[in-house]
Amino acid sequence: MSTSPKNQLYAIRTDLLSNREVFQRWLDTVPEKRRQKVLSCGSSEGKFRSLAAGILEYVAIQRWGEGEYFLNLSHTCDIAVCAISDRPVGVDVEGRRKMGDKVVMRVFSPYEIEAIMQSEEPFDIGFIRLWTAKESIVKYTKEGLSHGLDDIEIDPGSYRIRKCTGIDVENVYLSRFEADGYYITVCSQYEQFCKAISIPEIQ
Repeated sequence: MSTSPKNQLYAIRTDLLSNREVFQRWLDTVPEKRRQKVLSCGSSEGKFRSLAAGILEYVAIQRWGEGEYFLNLSHTCDIAVCAISDRPVGVDVEGRRKMGDKVVMRVFSPYEIEAIMQSEEPFDIGFIRLWTAKESIVKYTKEGLSHGLDDIEIDPGSYRIRKCTGIDVENVYLSRFEADGYYITVCSQYEQFCKAISIPEIQ
């Protein structure tokens, strides 16, 4: 399938919640389960990330309207993202960082490593993109840690899944996005998950 008009990818910066009034207003708005999860976080940064994820979940569901939906969340540093669709979906977001050789050798296949090394894209960005792709697949399958990242192989050029136990790689797709220097991948049954990222107003 090409896309669906109902698919949405939302993102917000978590540092917007450093404003006490904004933080408290949204803490009072999100469901009680999320509120308790936010309050259980030890650090302010943890609270901001958890609440930001809760805000996106709340906004996505409110805007969805009628019909069954599938929703997935991810956050890192000072950004949170949420993907919502009428079919299963997984999303991951990561910031640019250097990966150690041991991590690269453990997570990526020889095929993936060679392809990234031959690409014109900086190595660290290439590896981060693939990392988010693999994480999004794991979240799509809902296998969690039982589905290791090294069990998945992706073609960095076409951004298609070459192999992954348990899914039909011909009908599962990866969509790439960027926001504020962060790299996002959505795994879904749509060739292009959505056209752009939606950034809700949370002031």
